[in-house]
Order: sequence, then C-alpha cells, then structure tokens
Amino acid sequence: MSWFFVTHNAHLYQQTVVKITKNTVVKSVETTDATHNKDLVTTQELTGIVKNGAHQGDKILLKNEYSLSGAHDEKYRVGDELFVSISKKSKTPLEGSIDGVKRDQYLLIVGWIFLLSALFVGKKSGVFSIISLILNIVILSIVLDYYIRSENGNLLIISMGMVVLFTVISLFLVSGNNRKTYAAIISTLIGTFISFFIAYGVMNLLGDRGLRYEEMQFLTRAPRKVF
Repeated sequence: MSWFFVTHNAHLYQQTVVKITKNTVVKSVETTDATHNKDLVTTQELTGIVKNGAHQGDKILLKNEYSLSGAHDEKYRVGDELFVSISKKSKTPLEGSIDGVKRDQYLLIVGWIFLLSALFVGKKSGVFSIISLILNIVILSIVLDYYIRSENGNLLIISMGMVVLFTVISLFLVSGNNRKTYAAIISTLIGTFISFFIAYGVMNLLGDRGLRYEEMQFLTRAPRKVF
C-alpha cells in the first residue's frame, strides 16, 4: 500500500513532476579543472511525461549534464521521476529545467528496511525506539514550523530545549522509569552540553579561523548557526 501511494502521489506536489521515458546521450567531453583534475562530462537529452498540474500528460524535453565523478551533478535514467520547472516560453513539446529528483520511493525502501531491522533486532525495545522516533519527528516538525513563523525565535535556545526533550522521551520509552534511565539522561545531557560549550568556546577563541567549511555552497545558513 505504501509503495502504491508513493508511486501515485504526484498530484500532491505543487512542483511539476516528470517521469523520464527516453534518454539520449548527445556527447561526452573530457575536462580539466584549475587543479588539473580530469573528468568526463556527458550531455543527455531526456524526454518525459508530466505527471501533475495543468500540463499533466504532456510531453516535455529536458537537457542534463553530468560528470563521471558525480560530485555536483547526477545522471538520470528512464523511469526516474524528477521535479521540473517548465519554461513559460516553451510550446509543444514543452521545455524546462531540472530542479531535482523525486526521492520518496527511495526513502520508503530505506524506511522499511530500518523499521523491520529495528523490530527484528530490538523486538520490544525496537518498538519503543520507533515510537520515540515518531514522537521526536512530530515534535521537531512543530518546533521548526514555529521557528520559521516566528520573527524573534532563538535557534540556539530552541535546539537546546529539543536536545533535553528528545533525550528524556527516547530514554524513558526505551529503558523505562528506573535509576538506570535517570543516570543515562543526566550523563547524556552533561556530555552533550560539555561538548557543545568546548566547541563553541574554541570557535569564539579562534574567531572561526582554522576551521574548514567544506562545500559551503550547500549551506543555506551561516556555519555557526548550523553548528
């Protein structure tokens, strides 16, 4: 039932979803960057069918470049479902640009593997671990929604509160109400906050110098806030 849902839920997305029906390789070119790293860049022309929105059922043409290394791009195949922005000037067949991959099918597979593994290995504890995970996800969604909507929300204070809340909920559900659980909660929180204040102090002491933030372009917020 869950597999049927994720393969037939395009109508629930606001973004245009396209299923690739044809893949044609146009050319492959060897490239060398400033540091003499060699790569092979391939251009592919994709034909797909729009799965939702006003153009549902229409054919669309897309272009994509991907490298052999796959560091900043991706190769697409027949059967892949992509999020696409349709060009307003395009006629029949439509044209557009690729925004990303519709990954809920892959997430579903990984999710089921995780759930079944937790139940098989943990048995009763696995059940309570899954319940605590679901509760934490619900709480996180509510809190993040509040933070996004609020103008003066302090992300640091909110994160600290969630650390305490998640720790208490998870350990009580998995270990029960006993001295062992209280000891685990106290030691977890002490360890977490000591690590935080050490790292935060070092960042302030060094003025962020000496820290290497790799792939900075993928961050949407300053590294200190992400930390």
